[in-house]
Amino acid sequence: MQNKPLVVLLGVALAFTVPGCGKSREDAARDKQRLELEEQAQRDLKKANKAITDMTDRAFRKRTPEEEEKAKAEKAKHVQELIDAQKKADAEASKTAPAVAPKP
Repeated sequence: MQNKPLVVLLGVALAFTVPGCGKSREDAARDKQRLELEEQAQRDLKKANKAITDMTDRAFRKRTPEEEEKAKAEKAKHVQELIDAQKKADAEASKTAPAVAPKP
C-alpha cells in the first residue's frame, strides 16, 4: 500500500510523456508528402536527363550515306526554291517599278 501513491504518480507521469513521444499524424503526413515530392523531383530529373542524352545522341550521331544524300538533296531543293522565289520577286518588282530616266 505504501507503493500505491508512487505507482499512481509514475502512471500519471508516464501518461503525460508517452503521447508526446514519436511523430504526430500531422508530422508523419508532412514527411510522407515531402518524400513523395522528392521522389517525383528525382523521377522528373532522370526523365529530363534521359531526354537530353537521347537528343544529344541523335544530334551528333554519324549519318548513313543514304541519309547524307537525302539531306543534300533536300538542301539543294530548298536553295533552288529560294532562288526561284527571288527571281520571281525581282521580275515582279521590275514590272511595277517606275521607269527611271538616266540623268545627262
